[in-house]
Amino acid sequence: MGRRRGGRRVRAGARSNRCASAHPLCSSTATRSLPPEQLGGLVRRDGRFDDHQLRAGLRFFLMRDARGRLTAEIRAQFEAFRATGLTLDHVNAA
Repeated sequence: MGRRRGGRRVRAGARSNRCASAHPLCSSTATRSLPPEQLGGLVRRDGRFDDHQLRAGLRFFLMRDARGRLTAEIRAQFEAFRATGLTLDHVNAA
């Protein structure tokens, strides 16, 4: 699966606080959870999503296989969040 961010600190916080938290769902200005080769043209050469939201949105809309790749990326982001043990309160778009 994708990379885990925060590692021990996030897991320790989840065990000690049990507080609800937000999950930023990233499809722009962020790194991805899946390897870039699974996302094809949805990410830049450096592996990050395009920070120009209109251009990125058009790319997501116009690419035939974009919906399936975006679905896989979103699923990977939620699975990575679930692995932290934190309680999901709401989702932000980033």
